[in-house]
Amino acid sequence: MPQEIRFATFNVCNLSQPGAKLYDNLEPLSPDDYAAKVQWTAQQLDRLDADVIGLQEVFCLQALRDVLAHSLHYRDAALCGVSTAPDPVTGAPRQMPQVALISRLPLAAPAAIHTDFPPGVTLPAGSRDALSYARAAARDPATR
Repeated sequence: MPQEIRFATFNVCNLSQPGAKLYDNLEPLSPDDYAAKVQWTAQQLDRLDADVIGLQEVFCLQALRDVLAHSLHYRDAALCGVSTAPDPVTGAPRQMPQVALISRLPLAAPAAIHTDFPPGVTLPAGSRDALSYARAAARDPATR
């Protein structure tokens, strides 16, 4: 009997917590705007009803956890993502977009961080980050 697995991708458009300054030309979300965005995003994920969803523009994993908590289908999903690294100069959390993955299917093994391209793969000379991924993915240790 064939088994179907559904995959989807979703750009969450600058998902971060209220008050977070992401860009100079973008006002931070108010608490009310944040609550509305969390609820709307959770509804959209539920409408997708996919087994595995890749997400883009996740600025804050806690905001994504809030979305999952408001979801009907993904409350218990595995979450893979990279927590925001601190700024090397100020020590404050760096606000930069990341990718994440949620899965209702069990993971075969904990995900590993992949920051560098495989051997023999590079971008042209002069490229920014010619040897590494700009958006590395990893399993979030705060999830199962």
